[in-house]
Amino acid sequence: MIRAWHVYSALALAASAAAVIAGPPITIMQQTVIRIRITGSSAAPAEMVRPVEWKEHKGPRCIPLGNLGGAAITHPNSVDLVLHGGERVRALLERGCSAREFFYSGFYLTPTADGHVCAKRDQFHARIGGDCGITKFKSLRAR
Repeated sequence: MIRAWHVYSALALAASAAAVIAGPPITIMQQTVIRIRITGSSAAPAEMVRPVEWKEHKGPRCIPLGNLGGAAITHPNSVDLVLHGGERVRALLERGCSAREFFYSGFYLTPTADGHVCAKRDQFHARIGGDCGITKFKSLRAR
């Protein structure tokens, strides 16, 4: 008999709570941002690190976002993306974008449904505002 009373009380309480909570539906939106870390040349003294010269080769159209490990700015109109495993890909920027000014404080990418960042489709977004389109990717190999 006590159990039946508790079940009835719980049902009555739930019905009264539903009447109080009734209202417009709640929409929860989520935005994911991928932040890319910039590596600088000031990480180690110049005498300890021998500069590497990179040669450009034909690159992919898209890169999986999960492969991105970091970035380095080595040219005024491009950003070198460092992938997990040590591979490098150079992202050439659209006309009018200066990598040194644009990426000074870091940048981020907004993930797409396919989980890739693609040339002629996606943009880098500066943390201080503004964005820059990617025109082409070039694979890099050390000379």
